Amino acid sequence: MFHLKNLICPSCPTLEIFFSVTDSPYFEQLLVEIVRNSSVAVEIITDPQLFQDVSRKRWSFAVLLLDRIPTFKEFMRYDSGIRTIAIVRDELFEQLLEALLYLDVYHVLYLVYDGDLPVRYYDRFQRKLFRFDNVDIDLFRESDKNMMGAKFGVLDDDPVDAILFENIAAIRNATLIGQTRMEREVHVQLYHDIYYILDDDLDAVPYLLYMHRFYSYKLMVPQSEQKLLLSVLSDPFDRFVWISNFCSVIGLALFVKFVRDRRVRWTRVCDLFVKLLGVGLMGSLIQLRNDSERFTVGLYMLTSIVLVSAYQSLVISFLLSPRYYPELDTLQQVNATCRWAESDDNYLLRDAGFLHYGECNDDFPDDVELAEQVQSYYEQKCCMELPENIFDAYFHAFTKHFRLSKLVTRQIPVFAALNSISPLHDTVRWFATVFHEANLYYFVEKDGYQDPTVAKRHKLEDYADMS
Repeated sequence: MFHLKNLICPSCPTLEIFFSVTDSPYFEQLLVEIVRNSSVAVEIITDPQLFQDVSRKRWSFAVLLLDRIPTFKEFMRYDSGIRTIAIVRDELFEQLLEALLYLDVYHVLYLVYDGDLPVRYYDRFQRKLFRFDNVDIDLFRESDKNMMGAKFGVLDDDPVDAILFENIAAIRNATLIGQTRMEREVHVQLYHDIYYILDDDLDAVPYLLYMHRFYSYKLMVPQSEQKLLLSVLSDPFDRFVWISNFCSVIGLALFVKFVRDRRVRWTRVCDLFVKLLGVGLMGSLIQLRNDSERFTVGLYMLTSIVLVSAYQSLVISFLLSPRYYPELDTLQQVNATCRWAESDDNYLLRDAGFLHYGECNDDFPDDVELAEQVQSYYEQKCCMELPENIFDAYFHAFTKHFRLSKLVTRQIPVFAALNSISPLHDTVRWFATVFHEANLYYFVEKDGYQDPTVAKRHKLEDYADMS
């Protein structure tokens, strides 16, 4: 039974053996050999109801030694949390297989014993029996590669993960059913806030996997004063762009004049500068004397057309959309202006460097309409932190008085909690890593985010070292 020894998980805390045998020297000898060669604690159980209770232990391993099927057929429930090897006599194999599939127990490796033949294992994909002594692969890992259409659900409010799990379902031949509250169908639950995980019962979160992305929080802040039309017209490009453009024209005029005549006369340079502006803006003709001038002026005309066209497009787009002064888009502006709507997370904002300027008054009578409440928040200069998955849900009711700041207050790593009976552990880990390395999470920049709380702590540590 060398192969059986390799299949038993050495990292599991306990090995649960359910022994249901009437009279079989082979099974009795096999039990002694398993106990002697096991590197973990062994618990032998003969009561099927007791085994039903212990089979829900997380991260244990089970071996069923059966030459008869217990009358209590639910000795293994669908929520069993352990991998199982079932060693059963040939005449009982079909009966056991049917009973466990009825209970939705799929994660079982069946070894079939017959007195005249070597032990065989059941390949549930090919639905055939093969000699077990010829196996040199991890049968559990191989069985996980094909879920044969089995359903799995994901508890997640973020659509960005949909494509990841759709790919997993396609690769593993599974059926993704999306949002579900049926415990037996939930394989993955996405946590977008690690603090909620720490508050949960850790036994209910058996396996955590980092998804290589962050969950963002932003501020909904009072709208600042709208820009005047003249400000909008000057806004698309800053002064540096326009100064650079005019300097390039002056340099071009000097170059053309220097090529024509070694003696530079400033009056003629200014005249040529005006003509070149006309070339760039209106395409007016200017007499060119050689190929060098034609190439240089032609290149200038091309860049001028691109610059003017881009400016026109930006002005049109800005005139069609509201433009505001960039207030409350930096940490300093927020700290000088914002009052916080009451929240349990205010201490987290303070740790991240956002100061606390008193609570907003949100004690409204029952008959006050939502529009009046929003108006009151605006007048009090209330700022509210929102997670990214509810931006759209909240924002439509606040657009008259509030807008989203460009400032990201926090970004928290996303974790997936996987059910211990799910065969998706390695698959989800691999896909999450690939999505990160290939930048398929469109809003996650590689090595792009530094948590402000970490930066603040390092700064305080530096001050402490200096003192």
